[in-house]
Amino acid sequence: MGCFSRLTPLHRSRTPFRTPKSVRRGPEPDSNERILGTPDYLAPELLLRKEHSFPVDWWALGVCLFEFLTGIPPFNDSTAEAVFNNILQKDIPWPDGEEALSENARSAIDQLLTVDANQRPGVIELRKWPLFEKIEWEKILQLEAPFVPIPDSQTDTGYFEARNEEQHINVSSFEM
Repeated sequence: MGCFSRLTPLHRSRTPFRTPKSVRRGPEPDSNERILGTPDYLAPELLLRKEHSFPVDWWALGVCLFEFLTGIPPFNDSTAEAVFNNILQKDIPWPDGEEALSENARSAIDQLLTVDANQRPGVIELRKWPLFEKIEWEKILQLEAPFVPIPDSQTDTGYFEARNEEQHINVSSFEM
């Protein structure tokens, strides 16, 4: 079974629909295991209980960008403690081979995930990076979104079901 792909402006020319095998750590989650919270997005300064400010958001953007392109956060692991250790060590399993990210994507993520918050880039630098060179920042609010979900109701989660099944995430059967 081959890898399905689509063209995107932020990746070489193909983005996998599945999580690259080279980035998942530990065993696949047990179907009875509950996932609560989002430890994957915490910046090192938060884990170390240091003063923090807006650079934590640039860190989170780096985590999101990695996840958008690979399907899984960069510091994923089998326990929250292991995730925290991966964050503090900046231990990222970069996809390789055919699954590798473009050099521009990898560079942008790497810079956003700078451990020292004082060295982390901001919006002025980000706008100049090759990964974002084709974005017309002054016109971005006027652009039509490439995809607009049309849910059946306010509680419709149908757009998330395929991703959850692919990553073996057990969604609660709680009814509202």
